[in-house]
Amino acid sequence: METDWGELDYLLIDTPPGTSDEHISTVQYLRSGDVGGVSGAVIVTTPEEVAMMDVRKELNFCKKVQCPILGIVENMARFECRVEEVSFSGPDGADITKDIQAIIAKKFGGVTANVDVFPTSGGGVPGMAKEFECDYLGTLNLEPALQKCCEEGKNFTTEHRDSKSQAVGAINGFVDVLLKKLPPVGDDK
Repeated sequence: METDWGELDYLLIDTPPGTSDEHISTVQYLRSGDVGGVSGAVIVTTPEEVAMMDVRKELNFCKKVQCPILGIVENMARFECRVEEVSFSGPDGADITKDIQAIIAKKFGGVTANVDVFPTSGGGVPGMAKEFECDYLGTLNLEPALQKCCEEGKNFTTEHRDSKSQAVGAINGFVDVLLKKLPPVGDDK
């Protein structure tokens, strides 16, 4: 089966981590004929060492096949949610959620909770980016609202544009950086 995409400014291809046949085949195909080539790769990783080991292989693969690395995104490093969405247990296991939420609301108002999800070692993702002389594009928190929008087929940054979500700012920031690095053909800006 073939697809006629027409004329595109961008085609993003999400591949599994590592250096599987998908990567080799994709790069070879995009470089063949008049398809247009490969402008670069955005590498996405979680910050734990086992994931970064795969990413180091991918970074080496990109360098070997001369695929520019546009940057590295640290995904799901932290969990972000409003305190109203968190439950709390006392030392005896009793549910003290309402009490804690009332104290926090009275003292601070609307508060966002952030938790480091994966342990990092060494310099983490920023250190790996520096080691490979790549741009570190930043962190995208694990955020339930982002997952929900993905599952519902909705644009997260549009649906939550007025929120104070870290993820909205991060995604828009990644896009801005990538648009500067790869402006659409014929873009006069």
